[in-house]
Amino acid sequence: MPKYFIDHSKLVVHRTAFITDGCNHHKILLKNLEETNNDEQVLNLIDQEEYNGCPHCFDYFALMKNSRDYVSH
Repeated sequence: MPKYFIDHSKLVVHRTAFITDGCNHHKILLKNLEETNNDEQVLNLIDQEEYNGCPHCFDYFALMKNSRDYVSH
């Protein structure tokens, strides 16, 4: 299973390990959904694009930008 679902229609990133029904991920159209394990890509989307972490499943602070030790569980 990938670490992240990226909803390109709503510009939202979901963390699959913590996804809940509140995320409404089941409503993402397949053409707008990207699955990835790439922490660097997710950081770039959030830092340089207008993407946001889902408030239900995404903990942005788990991505440690300075050390590039991205995901801490």
